[in-house]
Amino acid sequence: MGGFYLIECDTKQEAVEWAKKIPLREGGFVEVRPIWQM
Repeated sequence: MGGFYLIECDTKQEAVEWAKKIPLREGGFVEVRPIWQM
C-alpha cells in the first residue's frame, strides 16, 4: 500500500517531527522530501 502526505513546514526538522507521527506497519518507512513551487 502506498500514499503520500503533502505538508507545509518552515524547516526540515519540523517535517521530520510530523513524519514521526505517521503510523507504520512493520517494515514500513516514511521519506521526507522537499518540493518547490514552480
